[in-house]
Amino acid sequence: MRAAVLRISLAAVLVAPTAAAFVSGGYFDQARLVLAVAAWLLVLVVAALAPIPLPRSRSGLVAVAGLVLLAGWVLASMAWAPLPGGAWDDAQRVALYAGGLLAACGLLRDRAGRLAVEPALVGGALVLAVYALSERLLPGVFELEQSRSALGRLDQPLTYWNAEGSVMAVALVLAVRMLGTPQRPRALRAGAAVALPWIALALYLTLSRGALAAAGIGIIALALLDSSRVQAKAIALAVAAGVVAVAAAEAFPGVLGSDGSAGDGAVVLVVLLVVSAVGAAIAVRWSGSAAPARDPRRVRTVALPAILLAVVALGALVVVSGAGREPPGLGGASEARADRLRSLGSNRDEYWRVAFDVAAAHPLLGHGSGSFDIDWSRERTITEGVRDAHSLTIETAAELGAVGLLLLALFVGGVAASVPAALRRDPVLAVGATAGLVAWVLHAQLDWLWEMPAATLNAVLLAALVVTLADPVQEDREGDGGQQHDDHVGGVA
Repeated sequence: MRAAVLRISLAAVLVAPTAAAFVSGGYFDQARLVLAVAAWLLVLVVAALAPIPLPRSRSGLVAVAGLVLLAGWVLASMAWAPLPGGAWDDAQRVALYAGGLLAACGLLRDRAGRLAVEPALVGGALVLAVYALSERLLPGVFELEQSRSALGRLDQPLTYWNAEGSVMAVALVLAVRMLGTPQRPRALRAGAAVALPWIALALYLTLSRGALAAAGIGIIALALLDSSRVQAKAIALAVAAGVVAVAAAEAFPGVLGSDGSAGDGAVVLVVLLVVSAVGAAIAVRWSGSAAPARDPRRVRTVALPAILLAVVALGALVVVSGAGREPPGLGGASEARADRLRSLGSNRDEYWRVAFDVAAAHPLLGHGSGSFDIDWSRERTITEGVRDAHSLTIETAAELGAVGLLLLALFVGGVAASVPAALRRDPVLAVGATAGLVAWVLHAQLDWLWEMPAATLNAVLLAALVVTLADPVQEDREGDGGQQHDDHVGGVA
């Protein structure tokens, strides 16, 4: 009975990001509250039934404590926030993430559960991609609700194109990792190949420059963390599948907007099906070596360049995001055309200027969670309505001050500190989770993904996976850093 309850709870955790996506990304009041309550009910289940409910590593405990304390700090900021209701909404959100992290850390204790994380997130993204593309490929048969602010960019069902892009970017990285992992069963690798063109096209049609950049950096991190030949082949196949899918959409431009022609959609649909079939056929024929090297020196050697690359890329993105201006009156978005991807225009430097001014005025406590909306209305120099600073770190500094930044750093730093041990003990699973987190963290510095549970819960699950893989209890219980389990998985591939 206990095992069945834990399996059902794990399934609930794994499908939560996809379920949240179909209720406007979990952004609005009712869905957000229901998700938060469900997450903490799962925490109670874990506390009562899971054999190891909390991380045993110091870094894992720091990560969990940081996120739980951050939720408490957001709630406390209601005392000084100009709009307590905004702080209450944010507190629900962070409580959802803290509960999700705690529940996942307690449930991802057996190898079967951890092996299910990547397929669950990729499968969920494939469902979302097919749903979002349905009206582009079969107009007249499917008709989705249109968001005026999206201006034709792919945003359903999340209702925000950059968040949709984040989900697709992380899933693309994970799909490439699954495809490049010979220890995975052939059927799963073939499934990853099937998903690639659909996810890649959905990512492209969001026209989210931050999401596209994050996906690219995540895949580069994959290549640095696993330099094996089969991973390189997986990256090459993913690039080829994505290029063909996007080229087909560009050749038949009826797919580029929500009012396209049935003929164009049908052609692109056939192309996607063919690319999926060819990719699956190629994937099942591949063979490869065992897991990447476990030598701790090699882990440090490849992890350090990946981290440095992420820092450099983030700096470059921050610089170019302020280059130029978006036209006024469009909610910070230019017209939804593919040539937007060649533009660096953005109003983010103005958002960030206001946020930095607020942080300087309230350095310790911040102005209160949810306050940026008011600060922007008072301090803006351009005519545009904005509720968020479009950067997790910068908005945290403005709304929650140095204390909030410290708690956020504990969460992110705890997960980051768990990465070397996770890579050393189980590179088969840790490489993809690490690369996916790199993609999400970078994108979160350029957009308000933190306010969109459907996008952030993906990162929470990957963080829990890294933390549990780094847990020293895992090595004690499985022996040889999990090697016997890797051999077993490789044997069924």
